[in-house]
Amino acid sequence: MLMAVSDQSLWTNILRFKMDNPPGKYDFSIRLAAENHWTAHFTEQAILEYKKFMYLAATSNEMVSPSPIVDLVWHQHLIFTNSYTALCSILGKNIQHLPSTHNDLEFEKFKVAKEHTQIVYEQNFGIQPKAIWHYGSMFDSLALNKAATHLRSLIIIGFVVFTVLIYAAYVLLKPLYTQCNNPYFLLVLVLLSFFCLWFLEIYNEKKGKALLQNIDTSSFIFNLSPAELIYLKYQNIQEVIQSTVGEMIHEQMIVIKDKLVFENNDSIKVKNKTQRQVRQELKDLKSAYYPLFLKKLTSLNIFINTATTIDALNKYILKSKKFHQTFKVNFIVLMLLFLFGFIRLCMGINLDKPILWILIYNIVLIVVIYLYLKRLTLFFTKKVLPEYYRQDILSSQNLKNNWGYMYFISGLVAMPVAFGSIVKYNQNIAQNQNSSSCGSSCGSSCGSSCGSSCGSSCGGCGGGD
Repeated sequence: MLMAVSDQSLWTNILRFKMDNPPGKYDFSIRLAAENHWTAHFTEQAILEYKKFMYLAATSNEMVSPSPIVDLVWHQHLIFTNSYTALCSILGKNIQHLPSTHNDLEFEKFKVAKEHTQIVYEQNFGIQPKAIWHYGSMFDSLALNKAATHLRSLIIIGFVVFTVLIYAAYVLLKPLYTQCNNPYFLLVLVLLSFFCLWFLEIYNEKKGKALLQNIDTSSFIFNLSPAELIYLKYQNIQEVIQSTVGEMIHEQMIVIKDKLVFENNDSIKVKNKTQRQVRQELKDLKSAYYPLFLKKLTSLNIFINTATTIDALNKYILKSKKFHQTFKVNFIVLMLLFLFGFIRLCMGINLDKPILWILIYNIVLIVVIYLYLKRLTLFFTKKVLPEYYRQDILSSQNLKNNWGYMYFISGLVAMPVAFGSIVKYNQNIAQNQNSSSCGSSCGSSCGSSCGSSCGSSCGGCGGGD
């Protein structure tokens, strides 16, 4: 939609104003994203809407009021005093932040201010983006109600119920079990186990897709960056870093000098903030041995933000009522399955029958249940959402023109051959070190034993002085 701002010159100056000035490892936008667990695109969108709000504050004769999300940006910008003063200088006004005291008189005043803000916004910029102006937080657009209990409480209750049911199940199943002999009983039990896991897999996928379909189309979840998608898929920040470094090697911004040694190629300009920070780290090291370089990069907030934001998304989903309902179904099915095997084991012990194979089955099933439920906690973010991006959002043009998307789809295959070999070599070294460390610690142990958030709410802007 074309914008028809009343003062084009002022708006152009505001739009050109750099919030990250000077850019740094923890500059304005990185800190804003870190403290609120915002994605990269949502942070950019929130900053743009903040600039629009400040334009309205400077040009409107009446009070204007920010959305809760815009207010978070405003609070953050007030901390950066020099930057805020510079923006007010461009606006030609010192825009004052007026906190709400939530009394009845102010409620009406701020209600009018909110209505006026929407009117002047639409006159200048068109319809307000729902993601920023309609919702109280980034995660509200997911439309997920919070569950009444914690997941841990749900599991404890489930185990208590299971314990209570053991005796009743023993009495009910004993007549049937005495008629069923091995190995046929065990074979049926194994087949039933596979059927239950197959059923749950289909059920979980269906529930995951239904959850996705109920999310507002304006939600941040449909605008994830390549780095965020890579973390979704691999749940490992090093994969995100390798994607960035691989692209910089492909574009010849970084050159491989000797096996594992990297150096900058300053003749090629970087394209974005992430690449700029990677280049600066390499400059500080002059030339870098890759394992050391990788370790340095894992401490950069721009990469840490990616991991913490996606982790926050997953935690938000785990606390939702819809996920708890899905988890209950999985837990009940798996515990009933375990109950059948456990009762058979108890009968075998009481009747002095051979129990080796049924014991092995129960032990294996316990491990499978634990791993399956643990996997379920990442099912939406690691499987459903990445699959949705692969099938419905990413076009062939995206893949050809964006290195990050190529890495998301193909992994190491998308890497330059030389760098891919280095990554594999480094992974092998890390695995060997872990094995060695584990062995030495076990040996030594054996030997010794033998011998941000903002709490205030903002009512609006009182104009300038």
